[in-house]
Amino acid sequence: MLKSPLPPSSNGASTPNKLTKKELYSFLSGPEDEILSTIGQNSINIKSLNTLRPKAWLNDEVMTHNYNSFFFNKLFQNNSYNYTNVMNFSRHIIGQNIISLEKLLIPVHENNNHWTLILVNFKHKNIQYLDCDNGTKYIQATFRFLQDENQNHHDHNLPQLHEWTLTKCRGETPKQSNNYDCGVFVCVFAESIMRNAFPSFTQNDINDSTRQWIMEAILQKRIPNTDWRYCNTFS
Repeated sequence: MLKSPLPPSSNGASTPNKLTKKELYSFLSGPEDEILSTIGQNSINIKSLNTLRPKAWLNDEVMTHNYNSFFFNKLFQNNSYNYTNVMNFSRHIIGQNIISLEKLLIPVHENNNHWTLILVNFKHKNIQYLDCDNGTKYIQATFRFLQDENQNHHDHNLPQLHEWTLTKCRGETPKQSNNYDCGVFVCVFAESIMRNAFPSFTQNDINDSTRQWIMEAILQKRIPNTDWRYCNTFS
């Protein structure tokens, strides 16, 4: 049985010590189906964690382990909008009220070959697609979901389109310039937003150390700086 990569602290919890590159990659040499980390109902094995090696494309298991990535797959099952497929997602949120959040992150697996991210800012009434491809489909579907969610679960006034800003892409949004770092970009986007900062980096800032940081977070069974009262990702 695989032992925890972290020594227990005095209170029995794992201590978030910095792991060396050698220590991180030592976990990737076992059987491919060996489970390395579990958060809730999501587990990740050695085969999936190997997609965090340099220049590899992050797979569903890595993305789901950090930020559940199946919301839009369910919402657009059979290529058409279907709220009933996701109407119970809010049960994972404290108070079961999405509208009570300040921000909401929804990963997008566009055409099953490109990772992007939707950011909903309830305070500023803005929905933004953090990618410079055309995200109109996902932005509009997110707003429609918020209306359906509010009508189905709450007595608040429905969000009105004229009160919201739907933004495809801000000019300063970091842009990916290769064909394999999209999942890494989404993880860095989410981490920045959770720290209440708009992502500010370039493709040159995304390197092996960035992937090691994601791997370390997975092995330590943590999502950096997650505050469910402030920001939520669907699970």
